[in-house]
Amino acid sequence: MAIIDRLLDDIIKKEGGYSNRRADKGGPTNFGITITTFCRNIKDATLEDLKEMSVDTAKYIYKKEYYFRPNINSLPLSLQPVVFDMAVNSGPEKSIKLLQKALVERGFVVGEIDGIIGKRTISAAEQAACAGLINAIVDKRIDFYHRLCASNPSQREFLKGWLNRAESFRVKQ
Repeated sequence: MAIIDRLLDDIIKKEGGYSNRRADKGGPTNFGITITTFCRNIKDATLEDLKEMSVDTAKYIYKKEYYFRPNINSLPLSLQPVVFDMAVNSGPEKSIKLLQKALVERGFVVGEIDGIIGKRTISAAEQAACAGLINAIVDKRIDFYHRLCASNPSQREFLKGWLNRAESFRVKQ
């Protein structure tokens, strides 16, 4: 089984089925796919179509929008799960910026912290890929969630779940 298949199975389990919680800034989702992302990928899609979306369609969108388009597939295998999960949870650009910040803080050159996985980010990630980097990404992710909830208290209801999700990637050293 390819790594993306394992990652997709994990994401589908974490995200669950249809949801339309008022506090969720993404609006209605199914398997974690927002209505906006769904409509960008499925021509003339409706909310009813989102509700009835198949797991295979969700996996197709995740592969395209959150794995291949942002180039997460070019990162070392050890980093892909934590970066991909954050991309799904908070957007690819935010996820990649957190990776880049963690790399820079560890002394690696990535060029600009721009949320784009290019040659420098790939090279730095290859040199730095280790448990310490993964845990630094987890720490950055946790800090991001705390800052998000501090600036937008309506998101506090999601904090415990976000923190548990982030911690699930921590590597015991």
